[in-house]
Amino acid sequence: MANDTKIKIGGRTITLSGSESAEYMQKVAEYLNGKRNSFNEDSSFWTLPEDMKNIMIQLNLADDYFKARDRGEKLDRTIEAMKEAHAKELEAVREESRQELERALHQSQDDNILEIESLKKQLSEARTQLTGTQTIMKQLQASLQKEKTRATESEETLEKERAAIKDKEQRLSREVKNAQDSADRARAELAQRKAICEMTAKEIDALTQSRARMDAVIARLQEVRGNL
Repeated sequence: MANDTKIKIGGRTITLSGSESAEYMQKVAEYLNGKRNSFNEDSSFWTLPEDMKNIMIQLNLADDYFKARDRGEKLDRTIEAMKEAHAKELEAVREESRQELERALHQSQDDNILEIESLKKQLSEARTQLTGTQTIMKQLQASLQKEKTRATESEETLEKERAAIKDKEQRLSREVKNAQDSADRARAELAQRKAICEMTAKEIDALTQSRARMDAVIARLQEVRGNL
């Protein structure tokens, strides 16, 4: 549904009809008036013909548009670079964690092998020395308890490392999401500026056509006056 909104541009009240809100159209008018006022501060601008004034304003608006588009493209490239860097960092963390897990497992296996060899030796001695059976059994029980404790500690360490990896993945995901939100806001701003430029160009064209019609009427009046 089209909305009719009255705005002032260059001291003239104009009614615009469009799907945008009245607040948005007022912002467009304020932006254009700001551009006109900045040009009016330059005394050399006053001496230019009206069509040249309009062209200068159009060129300035086009310059704003292209600069905003360049900023949006640079932001997109920055986001892509951040995504690649985060992906590489995440892959490095995963690889490092995998290697740490493998080293821990290998170390545990080596320790177990040494411990088993020691137990085998103790058991062999126990078979030959019946008098030391009870002592050897106590030693075996102590070694087994130690191994259980070590296994429990290893499991807790692995669980902590998994939790740390998960936290880092979530943090990286949030950073990527924030970067994407920034890109969306930049794109929205670019679209808004583009719409302003298009609306301003149409308004300037309408003003130029109105001026041309007025000049034609004045010329006709002068011609009629001359004939009288």
